Amino acid sequence: NEPLHILIICLCFAACGPLLAQTPAPDPPGLLERLTERAKEKVQRAGAAVLGFAEVYYEDHLQPVASSYYQWASTWRDNITLTLGSDHLGP
Repeated sequence: NEPLHILIICLCFAACGPLLAQTPAPDPPGLLERLTERAKEKVQRAGAAVLGFAEVYYEDHLQPVASSYYQWASTWRDNITLTLGSDHLGP
C-alpha cells in the first residue's frame, strides 16, 4: 500500500512540473516598493486634509464653547479658593 502512495506522489510531481514551469515571472524588483510609497503618500495627503478640517472645525465650533466653560470653571475655582482658602484645594 505504501509503494502505491509513493508512486501516486511521484506521478503528481511529474504531472505538475510543467505547470509550475509555466508560472509567470515575479513582478520586477521595486514594484511593491513603488506601490507602497504611492499609497503612503495618498494616505498622508488624506490625513493632512482631515487634520486641517478638524483644526478648522475646532476653532470655529468647539473652541468658543470650550473657552467659555474654561473661563467659568476658572472663575468658580477662584471663588472657592477665596472662600475656603488654598489649603483646602489640591495643587
